[in-house]
This record gives sequence, C-alpha cells and structure tokens, in this order.
Amino acid sequence: MAGDEYYIFLCDHKKKNIEEKYLGKLRYYNTKFSLKNYQYEGNNNFYEIEERMSDGESRYSVWTLDIIEKIRKSLLDEPLSAAEKEAYEDLKDTIDWIDNMLKKYSEQYFYSSDLVPGSIHILFYTDID
Repeated sequence: MAGDEYYIFLCDHKKKNIEEKYLGKLRYYNTKFSLKNYQYEGNNNFYEIEERMSDGESRYSVWTLDIIEKIRKSLLDEPLSAAEKEAYEDLKDTIDWIDNMLKKYSEQYFYSSDLVPGSIHILFYTDID
C-alpha cells in the first residue's frame, strides 16, 4: 500500500536510536489531532546530512519540549468525527509513549532538542513514498 510512513525515534546526542515507535500511514489528513500537523515543526538542522543523503525520501524533525507540550494541550479538546477519534487516539498513544520513554531514561539522560552530550531527543521521522 502506497503512502508515507511515520515513526518516532528516541535518540541520544550522537543520533543513535535508543527506542522507536512505528506510527503507521496516518491517513486522517485534516484533523487538528493529526500527527502530520507536526511533521515540519521542530529542528532538522542536526539531521540535514541525513536528509540530503536520502534523496528526498525522508523527513526529519527534532521536537522541542514546547512542541511536545503543544501536542499534549491539543488532547484537552474532544474529538467529534470518527477520523478525529482515530487521530486523537494515535496522538494520545504517542504522547504516552514519549512520557514513558522520558521517564524510563530520566536517570541516564536529560531532554534537549540540541545535540548536547548526555541528552536525548524525540525525532519525528517520515519515510516518504
């Protein structure tokens, strides 16, 4: 089945993948709960080399804590349609996963959207089809 595939990676400051979550195809395009709304938010400066090497087949975005908080706040609204409910559940599941990962690694790392030694970051990755 054609379509972009989305992942969330927990990476260290050396861009080493520590944990990952496959998000799927994200087919609910126009809801305010869609993770696709955050595809281009954040910082990709640290992954510019990877993007250039991918021949335009990948998109990288490092989420700041502000973006993660913005996503969390969007969950305060109630979904109305079936598409919104599906997107809401995926968004909630993603935030829960991020919270669990940050808690799991809190004694080893601190969160930073900069590549600072001892830090981890969330990478929103799109495999473009």
